[in-house]
Amino acid sequence: MTAIFLIVLGSVLLFVLLAFLIKKPGGSHRQPAAVVLKPCAICQEKFPESELVTRTIGDANYKRSFCDRCITELYEESRLLHDPLYKASDSEDA
Repeated sequence: MTAIFLIVLGSVLLFVLLAFLIKKPGGSHRQPAAVVLKPCAICQEKFPESELVTRTIGDANYKRSFCDRCITELYEESRLLHDPLYKASDSEDA
């Protein structure tokens, strides 16, 4: 009877010891990674870096980041200036 008690007690202690050793530092109370906000080069509004398109501009390797809204507006303005068919279809809709 004593032998069974010692085996069960040893197993429980071994389980607790292994659980303590396996536990990751910080546990489940870890802080989420901080989101890096960068400004758009045109509108200066800040966005998470993952939502911006970044391009290297010029010989000095300047990096500029652009938001989706500014890219879309530039595209639309460019089409209005350079695409005669786009101008015609745009004036027909009005």
